[in-house]
Amino acid sequence: MSRRVVVIIPTHNGTRWLERCLSSLMATDYEPMSIVVIDDASTDGSPELIEENYEPVSVLRLDENVGFARAVNLGVHRALDAGAEVVVLLNQDTWVRPDWLSKLMQAVESADLGVASPMQLNYEGSATEAEFGGLLRWHGYDVEKPDGPVLTTQWVIGAAMMVRAEVFRTIGNLDENYFFYGEELDFCRRALGAGFKIVVVTTSQVCHRERAAGEKDAGRSHHRLRSEEHTSE
Repeated sequence: MSRRVVVIIPTHNGTRWLERCLSSLMATDYEPMSIVVIDDASTDGSPELIEENYEPVSVLRLDENVGFARAVNLGVHRALDAGAEVVVLLNQDTWVRPDWLSKLMQAVESADLGVASPMQLNYEGSATEAEFGGLLRWHGYDVEKPDGPVLTTQWVIGAAMMVRAEVFRTIGNLDENYFFYGEELDFCRRALGAGFKIVVVTTSQVCHRERAAGEKDAGRSHHRLRSEEHTSE
């Protein structure tokens, strides 16, 4: 029997991204999967767009912008209470290939696996996203020719991150002291410390918008912070 997956998408004023994100998710070839959007006090009609056009998607509306970590944790609580065995955190400015989740879930059968990321491509889907490529190179992998379908890493970029329910139950949720940066790095460190394995699944693909120079990091990748902190250890 397939494991039950809940995809959690925190959003704030994401109407320009959500249609493509949700439409691609609806074409996912894996079941059972449900989608929960945590709306972080949007003012651009994001929750209305979802409720009017994507009936299977659940929306949790927040009255104030509580930050990424708190929004995710509210979604995780809901997912675990509903019996989710696997939770996937996904940014609003992503879209997915139809087989992204079936390929990702193949890796879950490893007993010690805790966290997994698909390959993250640019928004056009034409090449590896620059910051994700930096993550792979930092770990010694060839971006153009990865060493197999599953690559072991110390952390992953949280724009698309799969977490087994056992990890949340063992180490807790994202640290809400991180309002918008650094929370998945901290989470991955704690997961490693608890004995869980972290991987990138190269056969699974999610496309993520790369930010322009000087733009606020809507994708929250902040790879430079990760590299500096890991290098200093």
